[in-house]
Amino acid sequence: MDTTTIRYDGFPLAITLIGILALELFAMGIPIANLLIITGSVRVLQAFFILYMISHFAGKAHIPGLNRSTWIKGIARGLGWSAVFGLFALSAGALMFVAGINPFDMITIRLPADNVQLVLFFLVAGFIGPFAEELFFRGVVYGFLRKYGIFAAITGSTVLFVLAHSVGGIALTHLIGGLVFAAAYEHEKNIIVPITIHVMGNLALFSTGIF
Repeated sequence: MDTTTIRYDGFPLAITLIGILALELFAMGIPIANLLIITGSVRVLQAFFILYMISHFAGKAHIPGLNRSTWIKGIARGLGWSAVFGLFALSAGALMFVAGINPFDMITIRLPADNVQLVLFFLVAGFIGPFAEELFFRGVVYGFLRKYGIFAAITGSTVLFVLAHSVGGIALTHLIGGLVFAAAYEHEKNIIVPITIHVMGNLALFSTGIF
């Protein structure tokens, strides 16, 4: 079995997009009792739908790294990327402090005050969200654009990732994150790597809001 090919053909892409959009529209029609629960449930369904598409369109839609035998290696490599990325972020933050700029002023994350909601927030936005988003933006979108070259895949998937998170304006963290996730996926050929980096990055950002 080929475990390194990044591929997502046009037809499975179209079906996947329809399914993802349908789930989003369905969620919008649900009375908002708890937005976090709804969001988390939709992301889980979207992730399972993408996994089903990969199974159904075997050979035409392939996201490397989903084989259980590669999970541990993917997590380890993802933690390594996260450590390097974290060191760069700390260095950049230190330079900003020296220049008289508080980098924490650029982070506008509002955490729930209720403890139960806070735990739910970290679960949904820290774990479920990154897993589903990486399956879509890197696994599906990047996989489709990859046939047009690395530059097109990295640029296209990052632009869509940023636009999907640009409700309150384009954030530098999303731009840098999108580029790092895509580069890691291309280099490692393992979707677990960008998932791990995304999870660690989100958890680190959210933790700054606690202190």
